[in-house]
Amino acid sequence: EFRRVLFRSDRNSGESLYYLALLAERRALTDLALQGYRQLISAGAGLPPRIRAAHLLLARGDREEAMTILDQATRGGRVDAIELEIVRSRALFDAGLADVALEALDKALGRFPDHPQLVYQRAVLLDAANRTNEAIKVFEALLKVRPGDGNIQNALGYTLADRKRQLARAETLIREAIAQRPDSAAVVDSLGWVRFRRGDKAGAITELERAWRLSREAEIGAHLGEVLWAAGNQAKAREVWARSLVIAPDSKPLRATIERLTGESSSSGSR
Repeated sequence: EFRRVLFRSDRNSGESLYYLALLAERRALTDLALQGYRQLISAGAGLPPRIRAAHLLLARGDREEAMTILDQATRGGRVDAIELEIVRSRALFDAGLADVALEALDKALGRFPDHPQLVYQRAVLLDAANRTNEAIKVFEALLKVRPGDGNIQNALGYTLADRKRQLARAETLIREAIAQRPDSAAVVDSLGWVRFRRGDKAGAITELERAWRLSREAEIGAHLGEVLWAAGNQAKAREVWARSLVIAPDSKPLRATIERLTGESSSSGSR
């Protein structure tokens, strides 16, 4: 029945078809999900269905088709070339191809030398690949070129805090960023996280609860739950994690946090 509904959905809106393809993906009906995404791509849809299709294709080892689907997004000028390269590197990284993802970014930087968004993405992936010293050097170089840039200050401050390095400087950087963007959930989350790293659980909870109100993002939920857990409020931590899993059941950072702290697999809460 689900298959018939998806087949009929091309008569309805693209949004409905995308939602049904997502449901098929969540139910591990990969071929069916790909069919839905391909219908949307053929109809001229933008990046979201292409990203999902690329993730599925990379997971089954079909890198060539995945990259082709992404490359075709720039036809007609509907998708910015820089945005596409960032999406490509993220998809490759998420597929476990960290070196390939960084190579793709290096090629893009060859075409767009020193482009700040590409350099920023390279630093993010370096840190995610546990090449933190390299990541910090890239962020530091970016900050010299763009002093006072709140996004870079926040990224560098968060990276230092997350890796428990130069915590006083990390907080200074994040507070400078939050002065520019006081209602940014990402920056408020960073402030909460650095307060936690500095041993201030109560202050961390205050900031992280505010970040959670601003945006129900999985990583914010992971952070808030971890601090609540460390503060002894395990029931509330589990409640936050459960809500986060409903929103983002496939979030790797969220699942890793839950399993690390509880010793329990979070797979049962994803479906």
